[in-house]
Amino acid sequence: TYIAAPVGAHPSLPASAPQSSNVSLSGDFENYADKAQTYINKVNPNTDITGDMLAAGAQHAYEKYGRVVPVELALAQLQQEGYLAKSKTPNKPQRTKNPFNVGNTDAGDIVDYTNKGLQQGVNTYFDLIAKSYLKNKSPEDLLNNFTNVAGNRYAGDKNYEVSLKKIIANIYFYKNIFKIINRIKYILVFN
Repeated sequence: TYIAAPVGAHPSLPASAPQSSNVSLSGDFENYADKAQTYINKVNPNTDITGDMLAAGAQHAYEKYGRVVPVELALAQLQQEGYLAKSKTPNKPQRTKNPFNVGNTDAGDIVDYTNKGLQQGVNTYFDLIAKSYLKNKSPEDLLNNFTNVAGNRYAGDKNYEVSLKKIIANIYFYKNIFKIINRIKYILVFN
């Protein structure tokens, strides 16, 4: 299940996109940050991207466009695009601080946020998804046909949606397995 528009989320950020992860997260976006960080820690605890950064981007996009990019979708794309990869040699999204590869194409186009900072790369993704992809589709619709309002695909890979679905299934697996483990710990402690 995807998160709905946060209850009680009120505009608390400046009109411009946040430039660091030191923004004040409101309401459900704190929970968004926690969920994101838990998954990031499982996949690559040494990455420089944080749950707070994702939540700040999601909150800004929500306040600007009124649509929430589900944490599961953002994490799946972050992993699919390669930013969470563990490698001695940084890949393109890691080198360019463009974690979701927005504007980086198979044809060789490169959008580099090294000078603007990683948070700007994060914000660009959330704004793009909220403005151009979730405008006329639900997150579930995107997982069947990841195209924007103009009909352009997010990625050239024809199996992109299938890959995202598999990653999202893993995200739910991690989330549920931790609930089970915590329940077992509770039973062992109190029995």
